[in-house]
Amino acid sequence: NKDNTVATTESLWTGMDKLEESFEPINEKEATELSSLQDMIKDWYYNGKPCKSSHVLNVLLIGEDTRGKEILDEGTRADSAIIVSVNIDTKQVTLTSILRDAWAYWETEKGNPESGQFGKINGAMSTGDINAYISCLENLYKIEIDNYAIVNFDSFESIVDELGGVTLEITTAEINEINNHQSRYGHVTIEKEFEGDKGKQKLNGEQALAYCRIRKLDSDNMRADRQKTCLIEIF
Repeated sequence: NKDNTVATTESLWTGMDKLEESFEPINEKEATELSSLQDMIKDWYYNGKPCKSSHVLNVLLIGEDTRGKEILDEGTRADSAIIVSVNIDTKQVTLTSILRDAWAYWETEKGNPESGQFGKINGAMSTGDINAYISCLENLYKIEIDNYAIVNFDSFESIVDELGGVTLEITTAEINEINNHQSRYGHVTIEKEFEGDKGKQKLNGEQALAYCRIRKLDSDNMRADRQKTCLIEIF
């Protein structure tokens, strides 16, 4: 955020210079010991610890459902979430989407089992905060999150526009979905510039955001794939 001061560090971070790993065993209960699906999900939350490696940096990217200049870390849904895993040995970057309607358990007050509740995973940040959401992810997928970054609609648009737009392969069906549902996608239109059913086209920030938000055309998994496709082009 250009309005904030830049953080400074006291010393150079050397956390990835040596290999330190932790993969503690996880002992699942037998099905006969569990009374319901929710019982299984809650039991899994407290079962074992997230794995970690100093040679893999896991950064959680969150797209929250707000507009404006203020970025929130509580009281809003984490509607888009992607774990960016950077392996410094293989130089590989892996993007893993968290589907927003995955059924999960979390503590609204981290470390307090009395505050636990169930719901769609995107609600963990709205009923708790960013710490509750990250803890939910870590304990559901058993992977430690090292850092995170949050954007909202406006900041995502600004990032894309700052880069001069992004070139994406887009289908005619996707363009029609955006153009035919103005209220759903922020009153954005895209003028088709290619022949056939699909082609590459440069999109500005508003158009790229609408592309990433398409959710009625096919599936939430395809929506997540569009977001990763756009992120790769931004990178």
